[in-house]
Formats: sequence, structure tokens, C-alpha cells
Amino acid sequence: MEHHRLWEQEQNMEVSVRFLELIGHLSQRYKVASDIFMKRLRTSRGVSSNAEFDYLKHEDLKAQEEALRSLSSFLLLSVDLAKRHRTLLKGLLEDEEKPVKVAALATVAKLILTSPNEFPDLLDGVSDLMDTDTSEVQLEAYTVYAHLLLSKKMKAQGFMKRLAVGLLHKDARIKGLMKELVTQLMDGNAKSRCVLVISIFKQCPGNRRDSLARTLVNDILAPCDLEAEEFGSSVLQLLRLGQSEAAHFLPKLHPSKNLVSKIDSWTQLDSSKVCALKSKKISQSVLGLMSRYRPASAAEKDTQTRVLSQLEKICGRHESRAQLPYEVKGGICIEDYEREISKFKDVRLDGSLADLL
Repeated sequence: MEHHRLWEQEQNMEVSVRFLELIGHLSQRYKVASDIFMKRLRTSRGVSSNAEFDYLKHEDLKAQEEALRSLSSFLLLSVDLAKRHRTLLKGLLEDEEKPVKVAALATVAKLILTSPNEFPDLLDGVSDLMDTDTSEVQLEAYTVYAHLLLSKKMKAQGFMKRLAVGLLHKDARIKGLMKELVTQLMDGNAKSRCVLVISIFKQCPGNRRDSLARTLVNDILAPCDLEAEEFGSSVLQLLRLGQSEAAHFLPKLHPSKNLVSKIDSWTQLDSSKVCALKSKKISQSVLGLMSRYRPASAAEKDTQTRVLSQLEKICGRHESRAQLPYEVKGGICIEDYEREISKFKDVRLDGSLADLL
């Protein structure tokens, strides 16, 4: 009890810090002397490996782990104390030894949970480990992020790209952790769930969105999420803006009256200027979505028929373009040729051919 009161007294804090620094200085000098001694001993006995000294290495690791636990307890005594020694923690996060990094991550996680806005530099250090380090340390770093997000100490909206990359990670453990995290973060109403998924998709690197869309459809989104009006509208908006990878969601969408109305407005525009209809694959997916629509009235049936007809024409143009033996240059497309031919047919030849020329 006296020992704990000693640490809690502010007037003894500086003395304690100096004492720990002295211990650290002495331990470093001891380590140097120990290394020199062991090197000489191996040389004199003709030992070429550390096999005969494994017990010493084991004892050294035990002492290191104990020292890290003590340091963690010391820094967690107060936020001010941790802030004064944040450089030490950053150094531990960059240490070469895995156990040191893992111990430092545990301490950093506790500090950020206590004061989430006080240690942005340490949070950056955790983020760096998620990108560049070995699998074991990466897993620990991702675990720290998961705890911070689930504890509501950090807003998930600021970490959408990190969630997207984690869902596609090559390490199955990290991928599973991120799937569980996203599933728990989606525990809300339909609108908030939609916002979260669309945000993750938009922040994903463009060359990996195809894979992410498949992961979201197969492992994250429930049928009720995919059939929600809010989600369908968001997917069409992504396609309208040219994010073609969102087409992976189309086969699972529910074709509501509102979605049909949006697609109808697309087909009434010049298809060469609608990003969502420039791609053969997307046009065919939209056509499939419209085919699944079940109209409730004669007017809705007429709309469906008109839209299907327009989409079939657009898909036919894509097929014709694909069969061209050469690539059309200068931005001219089949639609442009069709318009010019139509204009020519409408011209009335009232004069002679010579006058026309």
C-alpha cells in the first residue's frame, strides 16, 4: 500500500522518473557488457551458435517482458506522464523485436481509450504497423483499431479506407476480424447501415473495388440490406457518377418504382453522356434489373416496356461497337453516326444536286 501511495504523490513523480531513467541507462550498459562477455566466451570455447546459451536468452526475454509491463503500468498512472514520455512509446512501436511492439501496442491502446484526442501521433504509429509490419504485429495493430472503433472512442467515418483494405487483407485472421468489426458497426437502422457500406466502398482503392463489392455481397450484406430502397438508390448514384464496380450489386437489388423512375430518366438522355450506360456490362446489368420489375399498373407496365426497349438498343450498340474491326478515334461513337444519318434523311431536296453542293 505504501508503495502505491508513493507513486501517486506528485512531488515524488520526478524522482521516480529519474530513477527509471537511471535504471534504463544502467541496463543498457549492462547489455553492452553482457554482449561483449558472451562474444568472448563463445570465441574462447569455440562455440559457433547460441544453442548453449538459450537459457540466458530465455531469461533475458522474461526480464524484458517484465520491464515492459512495469513501464506500461507506470505510463498509465496519468495522461500527463504518458504525454511527457510519448517519444519513448513511439520508439517502442518502431522497435525491431515483435514482443516489444506488441507490448507497446497494448499500452498505446489503453492510452487512446483513456484520452482519444491526446495521442494522434501514437495512433499514426499504430496505423504504420498495419501497413508495413509482419503478420503477427499487423494483427495486433488491427485489433487495437477494432477495439477503438467498437468502444466509440473514434468515429468510424474517419477510417473507411482502413476498413476496406482490411476486408481484402491476405491474412485470413485480419480479414475475419474486419468482417466481424464491420458487421458489429452495421448494428443500426437501414439508412445508417447503407451509409456505412457505401462509404467503405467509395473509400476503397479503385483497383480493388470489384473484390470489395463481391466480399460485401457474399459476407457482409444481408438480403434485407441489398433490397432496401436506400441502398438501391445509392448504388444507382455510384453508377451515375461512373463507379462501374458498383454494378456487382445490381443482380441483388430490388427493382422498386423509384429505381425504375431513375433508370427511365437515364434512357431519355443521350446514352453517350450517361456514365452508367457507357459500359456494356453495366447496361446489361441494368437491363436485367428492369426485367425483374413487376409493375402494379398499366402506366408502370408502359414505362417498363419503354425503358426495356431503350436499354436493348443501347446493349445492341455496345455489341455493334465490339464487332468493329478497328477502334473509332476522335470520340465519335455509333450514336453520333446514327444522329447524322437521321438528320440527312430528314433533309428535303428542293433544288438540284448542283445547288445543294
